Amino acid sequence: MGLDTPMAISNYLGGLLALLIFYPFALVTLQIAIYSPTKRGRITRKFNILCACAAAFLLVMHMQTEVIYGKELLDRYYSMHANEQPVVSEESRAEQTANDGVGLPETTKK
Repeated sequence: MGLDTPMAISNYLGGLLALLIFYPFALVTLQIAIYSPTKRGRITRKFNILCACAAAFLLVMHMQTEVIYGKELLDRYYSMHANEQPVVSEESRAEQTANDGVGLPETTKK
């Protein structure tokens, strides 16, 4: 139990970390490799925009991954305590009461 839970990491996070680690080295390499100041500025600006877009994309895609921590523990608990319902807060209970008349299915026993 618990050994087959996937880690909370995605390929997108690995790419973002690689980008953050190698970005300064690539920037310095560009600065050294290009001699002309105007051409260096233009290429550096394009490189910075490209890296910023790549970092934003990787961050957004990583945030879309879903990891449920302790799913095996929850499944085992609910299999052993089948008659118990999850704890419902007062706010969600008020929302459920308000939504009961709208035709949504009930989730708690009355």
